[in-house]
Amino acid sequence: MLAGDSHAVLSRLVANQAMFTLAFVASVIGFSAWVVLAVLLYRLMSSAGRLSGALMLLFAVAGTAMSFIALSPLIPLIRSTSGGIEAGTLAPMVASYNRLLLLAQVFSGLWLLPFGWLLIRSGIAPRFLGFCLIIGGVSYLMNFATAFAPDLNHLIAYRIVGIATGVLGVFVGELGICLWLLLKGAHDPKVDRAT
Repeated sequence: MLAGDSHAVLSRLVANQAMFTLAFVASVIGFSAWVVLAVLLYRLMSSAGRLSGALMLLFAVAGTAMSFIALSPLIPLIRSTSGGIEAGTLAPMVASYNRLLLLAQVFSGLWLLPFGWLLIRSGIAPRFLGFCLIIGGVSYLMNFATAFAPDLNHLIAYRIVGIATGVLGVFVGELGICLWLLLKGAHDPKVDRAT
């Protein structure tokens, strides 16, 4: 909804104010759920490494805070039900949001590194998923690197590595661990050793 010419964006926002507000609220809920998820994962896996668990929590909280800061420039767009925002002020608001959200991706990548490590060490799910999460963390950090070197996106090797790490990290790692925990539950390796 925020892409394109400022005048077109303003008219889309006015026409779809309720949808934009719902998307904003959904973002706030989603970012808040990230902290809840990190706390639950910490409780589940911290016995495999307290320092790694603390880092995972720290990065999740910092990422959530950064994501909330990224959303803050868009708050005036929620209150504006008509042409209260001018096209000239909209472009800097959206640019600020995009920059800050890109910065939040640092924490999206960093939190996956200890998460993957804890998954490998704890054995609550297949270790392959832990390796994929670590690769996913590298993928997010590669995406963040484009803020400093935008020409990276034009390099074929960067694109190939970015797609490969993104597929392994997001689709296999992140979605895989979600499905594993939802469908199979956490595996307790201590129970298996005792039996």
